[in-house]
Amino acid sequence: MRNTGRRALDLAGELWLTDGPGGLSAGSVKAEARTLPLGGTAVIRVHLDRRLPDGPWAAKLALGSGWTKRTATGPISFGPVPAAAAARDDRTGQVLTGGLVTSGLVLALFAVYVHRRRTRFRQPVPAAHPAGPPRRGGPAGWVRPAPTRRRPGRRRSRPECRR
Repeated sequence: MRNTGRRALDLAGELWLTDGPGGLSAGSVKAEARTLPLGGTAVIRVHLDRRLPDGPWAAKLALGSGWTKRTATGPISFGPVPAAAAARDDRTGQVLTGGLVTSGLVLALFAVYVHRRRTRFRQPVPAAHPAGPPRRGGPAGWVRPAPTRRRPGRRRSRPECRR
């Protein structure tokens, strides 16, 4: 089924089988469907009893969502289950395991990248400064140089201060 409308559909419905082999008929059987998004497609599943003869049958399928209702009729026959459909097994466990392993590997690689980046740009911590502990007023590890003494009687001359 394809949704060509303007909103998502919550499908519910029933299947009626009539005019079967030997004049048999099967009453309403619940049709299972999921929410059909805008522009999406879905398979409508109807679970029938295995004891039901192969057919041919006259089928009537009625589906609806809110005020929207649709009905389809036509002949239907059931045959033996194809080998491919019978052999199809559930692979959700394998997909889940593969996804978890992949996520774990990506997380481990990211952790290694962050660790290497931190250790590469980390500044080495100085053991002890030869001039003693740092004085106040400067960054860690910085020591203010000792003040230089001027010789008495000697002046520095500045060109703009000469008279």
